Amino acid sequence: MFFMKKNASAKIIKKLKISPKFVIEITALIITILFFYFVYQAHRMGIFSDPEKMKTYLTNFGYLAPLVYVLFQFIQVVIPMIPGATSTGLGLIVFGVWPGLLLNILVVVPCMMLNFYLSKKYGWSLIYKFFGKKRRKTIKKWLKITPDRLNHLWIFKNSHKFMSNKTYDKMINWLSKKNGLYEIIISITMLLPGFPADLLCYAYGLTDIKYKKFLAIILITKPINMLMLGVIVKQAFAII
Repeated sequence: MFFMKKNASAKIIKKLKISPKFVIEITALIITILFFYFVYQAHRMGIFSDPEKMKTYLTNFGYLAPLVYVLFQFIQVVIPMIPGATSTGLGLIVFGVWPGLLLNILVVVPCMMLNFYLSKKYGWSLIYKFFGKKRRKTIKKWLKITPDRLNHLWIFKNSHKFMSNKTYDKMINWLSKKNGLYEIIISITMLLPGFPADLLCYAYGLTDIKYKKFLAIILITKPINMLMLGVIVKQAFAII
């Protein structure tokens, strides 16, 4: 009976010509609206001005509170259309620094590796199928940074003022080999807050970076990034 209902739903979707990208975008929109509704209600209750109130609010879910948080984090990482920086910082405030950090690591790191894996396995066909024009443009923009363009970037042009030609040539050669350039880019974008890290995992999956290298970078940078987000969100709540 369940199998028949599932087939019927699939046929209806196919008949209506609903694309997977449309379903994902609608789902993301609904979740985003619910998220901001939660933020609005929480602000009205004074939760954002007091981490203890926030903790009390979430603990009303009882033993399910960490599960609810992990589920939300999973959705916002795999579907990078939902703001995740605030929720990551909230985890550290609500559950405590180390438990919150552990929760985030347990869900964010595997999800980022999943994004990376899917992109590497299915390539641009996945990107065009599940992402709109704006996000595809973002991915293409990050992939345009190549070793051949290093000499035209202002940061490298000015490097001649601080190092010898021999040292400069060594630096360019290193960046041009073994994905040195993208290792630096990945490290920076995963370490510093403000970059669309979840979406960029799909972009980096289109490069030649290996799984082990990508995992190593994430394991080093993301915990530091999460701690910084915790501090930023805590300071932001103090202002509200």
